[in-house]
Amino acid sequence: MLATHATKWIRGTLAISCVLLLAGVTGCSASDDTVPAPVATSERHAAELRAACLTERGWDVVVAPDNAVAAEIPADQMDVYVRDSEECGEGLAPDRQSFTTEQWGEWYALAIEAADCLADEGFAVDDRPSLQAFTDANGDWSPHIALFEAGLISSSQIENLRETCPQPIYYG
Repeated sequence: MLATHATKWIRGTLAISCVLLLAGVTGCSASDDTVPAPVATSERHAAELRAACLTERGWDVVVAPDNAVAAEIPADQMDVYVRDSEECGEGLAPDRQSFTTEQWGEWYALAIEAADCLADEGFAVDDRPSLQAFTDANGDWSPHIALFEAGLISSSQIENLRETCPQPIYYG
């Protein structure tokens, strides 16, 4: 029961973390600093790189069909797993500072598409940023997170909506 709860917590946290993932997600740091860390080319690739890093650190993880990295973690090891997961996620996303206007527009369109989908599912996102505000905020807006922070949706509801209304993750 505790392991199942921990797995659900991790998956819910990872669902919420998808957007935060873009804030600075990287792969495992190489011990040789001359070898650059890989940059993911898609959400699936990022999940596979993260899972490979966690496996190297001794965790038994799998990449689920929805690209969540799932594991059964004993409660007494949760802090270590969360730290390893964060470290294994550093640098996977492309550098948003180098995004073109077209790339920002594509990512913004994905975010608005997700907001529209959530509205169709009964979770209206009223406070949508403009493209300029989205770009100025470095893409740090997600309709899922906006609803969660407003207390209008739970992490389990986000998890249930992941296939119907994917969170906007952009790899350029």
